[in-house]
This record gives sequence, structure tokens and C-alpha cells, in this order.
Amino acid sequence: ATVTVVDEIIPTALCKDVTVTLDANGTASITEADVDNGSSDNCALSLSLYQSNFGYADYPSTTVTLTASDATGNSAACTANVAVMVPCDDLNYGGQIGDTEVGCCPFDPAQMVNINLPSGGGNAPIEYLWLSSNDPQLPLNQWTVEATQGDSLDPGLITETTYYIRCARRLGCTEYLA
Repeated sequence: ATVTVVDEIIPTALCKDVTVTLDANGTASITEADVDNGSSDNCALSLSLYQSNFGYADYPSTTVTLTASDATGNSAACTANVAVMVPCDDLNYGGQIGDTEVGCCPFDPAQMVNINLPSGGGNAPIEYLWLSSNDPQLPLNQWTVEATQGDSLDPGLITETTYYIRCARRLGCTEYLA
């Protein structure tokens, strides 16, 4: 007599969320064991992880999939959130933008560009914040946010004297340099 064992029991995939901190090169990695939260099956079980390496593009978080498979091909999957932390190694120089332009209102000034790039700190990408005000004496927290991306700004048509400041910081830092 021949006995055939058929495994039709699907594995149980259980995940847990994890946090990684990028190193000085901007990378971090995890293993299946880092996100496995007690996955199981009635037979031998293998785990595989879809995405185990992380970088700046994954900040502030990303989702990974853990697949639990048994020898007969049954499988189940779960997802885990990976919080990606970037240690602050900030700029020591915020850079310098283009010169003063004067024109009669309404006036469309040229795009403001770098004269000197921001520098210092680690390898994390640089984040920018552009502010404008009609009164340069106002505290910065009362200026208007014009844009939050890009090292240059095209302010478009202006109808009164307007002052601009570009602030910069490294990803993972909380304070901007103006």
C-alpha cells in the first residue's frame, strides 16, 4: 500500500514593524528575522523578504512584504512598515542665491539660482525652503512659504517690493540654515 501525504495547510505569516537607521553611506538593511513575528506552518517553513535594503528614497517609511512558504508550495504573506531614520549631520553653510534685481511693478524677475551651493554635513540629500516677505524686518516665522523644493525659484510676477530667503538643511535635520 502507498500512503500519500498531501499538505494543503497554508502557512501563517505574521509580521512586525521595524525601525532602521541609515549609516554614513545612507544605507541600512534588514533580514527576514527582523520582521518575522512568529510565522508558522505544520511543515518546514522558509521565509523570504521583498526588499531588505533601504536608502534615502525610503525615508520616512516604506512597506515590505514577508512571504512564508512550505515545501509543497503553499504560501502566505504579510506586510510590515519599516520606519527609516536619517541621523542629522547638517550643513555648515546654507549657500548663496542670486543678486538683487530692481524693476518697476508689475515686474517678473529672473529665476533665483545658486551663486554658492549649500555645503557641509553628511551625504543626505539637501531640503530647501523658500520664504518671501514685503517687510525684511519681520521675524522669519512671519514670512510666507513660497516653495519647499528645489535650489532655485522662479517667483513669477510681483507687484510690490518682495524679499526672498532660501533656507537649506540635510534630510533628517530639523533646523534650516538661511
